[in-house]
Amino acid sequence: MKNKFFLALFLFIISLGLVFDLFINIGQPVTFDGPTHITNIAMFYKSLKEGIFPVSWTDGFANYGMPLGLMAQQTTSYLGAFLNFLVKDPLFSYNLVLLIGALLSNLIFYLFLREYFPISLSLLATFIFNLAPYRIINIYIRGALPEFFASIFLPLILLAVKKFIERGQFFYFFLISFSYGLLILTHPFMIIIYSFPIIIFTFFSLLSKRENFKLNIIYLFFAFLLGIFLSFYFIFPLSAELKYFYYGQAKNHFNQGHFLSWENFFNPSWFYFYKNDIGPRGHFMTTGALEIFFIIIFWFLFILKNKFNKKNIPLAKLVFYSSIIYILFLIPASNFLYQTFSFLGNIQHPWRMLSGFIFLPPIALCFLIEELFFKKKTLKSYYHLPIYFLLILIAFFRIPQLYGKNYKLVSPNDYFFTKENLHAVVLNTIWSGKSEDYPVKKIKGEIIEGKGRLEAIVVKNNFREYLLLAQTPVRLADYTFYFPGWRVYVDGQKVPIEFQDPNYRGVITYKVSSGQHKILVKFEETKVRILGKIVSFFSIICLIFLYVKRKKFFAS
Repeated sequence: MKNKFFLALFLFIISLGLVFDLFINIGQPVTFDGPTHITNIAMFYKSLKEGIFPVSWTDGFANYGMPLGLMAQQTTSYLGAFLNFLVKDPLFSYNLVLLIGALLSNLIFYLFLREYFPISLSLLATFIFNLAPYRIINIYIRGALPEFFASIFLPLILLAVKKFIERGQFFYFFLISFSYGLLILTHPFMIIIYSFPIIIFTFFSLLSKRENFKLNIIYLFFAFLLGIFLSFYFIFPLSAELKYFYYGQAKNHFNQGHFLSWENFFNPSWFYFYKNDIGPRGHFMTTGALEIFFIIIFWFLFILKNKFNKKNIPLAKLVFYSSIIYILFLIPASNFLYQTFSFLGNIQHPWRMLSGFIFLPPIALCFLIEELFFKKKTLKSYYHLPIYFLLILIAFFRIPQLYGKNYKLVSPNDYFFTKENLHAVVLNTIWSGKSEDYPVKKIKGEIIEGKGRLEAIVVKNNFREYLLLAQTPVRLADYTFYFPGWRVYVDGQKVPIEFQDPNYRGVITYKVSSGQHKILVKFEETKVRILGKIVSFFSIICLIFLYVKRKKFFAS
C-alpha cells in the first residue's frame, strides 16, 4: 500500500510538473490552437447550462454561430465544460483538462509497461514519455489539447487487448470498445495514427497465444467495431455533413512541405523564435535526439540478437515495426502515400505521426537496459546506475523547456463570443463568407422588409421564440448562419427558409404574412444525425446485452 502511494505521488508530481507553468502564470498561453479549444469548452458549457444536451448548435461562435457540437472534438470539450461548472473559468478548465490528460496518460502507460518490465524501468520509461518533446510542443507551442489528451487511449487499448487475449473476460472486451470509442471522440485523426501499433501489437499477441486464435480475432474485431459504433452519433454526421463546409469540398487535405529532415531528428535545440513564429515559441518539430538514439540502438539489438522473453515478443515487434513505419511517414519518401490515400493525407501534417512515435523510445530503452544489465550477472547489480543517469539527463534537457513564451490576459467572457471562425475559414459554411466580414448583431431576430414589431420571448443557443405583430407582409432575418437542421415554424406551420440572398449571404431569412404570429426558429435533428444516434444507442444496448450474457460468451 505504501509503495502504491509513492508511485501515485511520483506520477502526479511529474504530470503536474509538465503543465505547472500554465497554473503559475496569469492569462492564456499564446499557442496556435489553444484559444480554439478554450472557446470550445466555453461554448459547450453555455449550451449545457441552458439544458441543451447533447450540444448541437453554438450561438456566438464565428459571429452568427456554428454547429460546434457536431464538429468539435467531443471528449475534451465536454470534460472541460463539466469542469467549468465547478471553476467558472474556461481557461482554468482547459488547464485542468491538460493536467488530467497528463496524469491519466502517464498512469495508463505505466500500468501497460508493468505488464513487461519491473517498477524501476517502468517509472523511467514513463518519466521519459512524460517529457517527450512532442508532448511539450503540444502543450506550450501548439496548444493541441485533443491530440495531447488522446495519448491516454493508445496504452489503454493495448493493455485491454493484451488482457483480453490472455483472459477472455468481458471487462477487457468492454474496455477495448469504450477506449476506442473515446479515442475517436477525442480526435478522429488519431485512429489512423494509432492504427499501426494497435494492429501490429494485436497481430503478434494473437500469434503468441494460438489457443482460441480464430475466436479471439472475431471478438477483437467486434470490440473495435462496437467502439466505432459507440462514436457513430459524432463521426457519421461529421463525415456526411462535412460537405456543407468549404473544408469538405476537397477530398485530400494533405499539406505539402511538413516533413521532417535530419535536423528534426538529431538537432537537440529548442527555438525561442523560428521563421515567422513571434507570439508562441518556435514551431520546430523534433523526435528528440536521445529518443532517436534509443530507437537506432534498439534496431541493432532487435536485428542482431532478436532473442526476447516470449512474453515480450509482441511488444518488441511493436516497437521495431511501428518505429520504422512512423519514421517512414515522417520523411519526404512517403509523400506519394499521403497524396494517393486521402485517409492518410487528411491528417494534414506528416509530423502528426509523432503522436504515436513518442511511446516507442521509452519502451525501446527498457529493452536495452534489460538486455545490457539485467541479463548479465556481473552488471545486474548496477542496473540502477543508467536509470539514475538517464533521469538526470532527461530532466536536465527537458525541464527547462516546460514554459510558455507569452501569456495573454483574456476576460472569461471573451470566450463566449468570437467574430472569427477559430477552427479556420475553411470550416465556414459553403453558403456564407468570412464570418468576421458580417456585422455583429446583438439582437438575433429583425424585420428587414415590411412593417411590424418583433418581440423576443426566448432566445437560446439552438432555438428562439418570437411574437410578431405585422402590419404588412414582412421578411425577417435571424442572424444565424444556415445549416441543415434549422427550421422556422409560424403558428406551428413550417415555412421555407431562404439563405442565399446576396445581402444576407448564408443567413437565415423567411417571410411571414401580416397579422399576429408566434414564431419558432429551431435547430432540429436531420435523418443523418438521428441515424448516428440510433447506431450509438444500439451499441450501448449491445454492450449491456453482452454484459448480461457474459457467462455464455466470455471467460469468467
